[in-house]
Amino acid sequence: GGEQGGLGGEAGRGGGRWGGGSGCRSRGHGGVEGWRCQECGDAGVLVYEDAPDPVAGPGEVVVRVRACGINHVDIDMRNGSSRIPLDLPVTMGMEFAGEIAEVGPGVAGWSVGDRVSPVFHIHCKTCAMCALGEHQHCRNIHMFGIQSPGGYSEYAAVPAWLPVPLPDGTHL
Repeated sequence: GGEQGGLGGEAGRGGGRWGGGSGCRSRGHGGVEGWRCQECGDAGVLVYEDAPDPVAGPGEVVVRVRACGINHVDIDMRNGSSRIPLDLPVTMGMEFAGEIAEVGPGVAGWSVGDRVSPVFHIHCKTCAMCALGEHQHCRNIHMFGIQSPGGYSEYAAVPAWLPVPLPDGTHL
C-alpha cells in the first residue's frame, strides 16, 4: 500500500509560537482539512479531518500547501519507530511547498501569491548555535510535522525567515 498525505497546518500545541498555539480563524468553512495522525501505526491511522485554520501572526506567513513530500521521518514518526518524541494528534508533513496566502504584521519581503518551500527546521535564532549561524544544531529546534503542524493539511503558519522562493516554472 502507498503512503497518503494531504495538504499545511493547524494551530499547534504548547511550547512556544511554532511548537504551539497560534490564533485561528475560519477561511469561510469552519477550518481547514488535513491528514492527522491520532495514533501510531500503518498509513491507515491517518485520519482526514477538520483542523484549526492558521492565522499569520507577527513575523509569520501562512502557506497554502500545494505539494507535500513523504519524508522517511514522517513514516518513522507515524509508525512509532522514530526516537524523536511525538505528541499526538499531529498534522505531519515535514517538507512542503505552496504559495503564500497571508502575510502577518511586520513581515517584509513576502507577498500573497509568492511561491515558496519552507525550510523544515524552525530554529530559535537566540541560542548559542543560532548565534554562530549553525541553525541545524539549534538547542530549541522544532520541526514541521513533529512539534509544529506540517504540510499534510491545506495551510500552514510559517515563521517568515524560513520560506525559500521557488524558481519560476516549478510545478506544484
